[in-house]
Amino acid sequence: MKTSYFPFLLALLFFGLTSCDKKNEPSPKCGFFVDIDKAYFNNGPDDPFTIQNVVLEGDCLTITVQYGGGCGGAAFTLVDKDVIQYTNPPSRQLRLALKDEDWCEALVTEDMIYDISPLQVDGEDQFKLILQGWEGELVYEF
Repeated sequence: MKTSYFPFLLALLFFGLTSCDKKNEPSPKCGFFVDIDKAYFNNGPDDPFTIQNVVLEGDCLTITVQYGGGCGGAAFTLVDKDVIQYTNPPSRQLRLALKDEDWCEALVTEDMIYDISPLQVDGEDQFKLILQGWEGELVYEF
């Protein structure tokens, strides 16, 4: 009995051509990456929510938020203003942007987790993070 390898090779070629190549894209250590974008910081969505708590552990920033919704359609983005203020320690401004297309009225509490390692720059080993809507002090050491 003769075995044909043609169907196997054809399938291998098909899957090889249609697979995604993300070898050069780093994966976040936790949650989603912070977005560094001055225009989005200034003009991005600004639907209402409250920050209940903030925890910074290593490169991971967890922000506990509360907002009206419950049916889906709410999207949070942590965005950095892309400006370093050379205070002691240097500081960066962050804003949690909410685009809420959820018209339900339940009070939702959710943890939003972000990898803030893209904020690191050569020559610095820490930043004070100023998060809009949060009065607590956050010092990111790396």
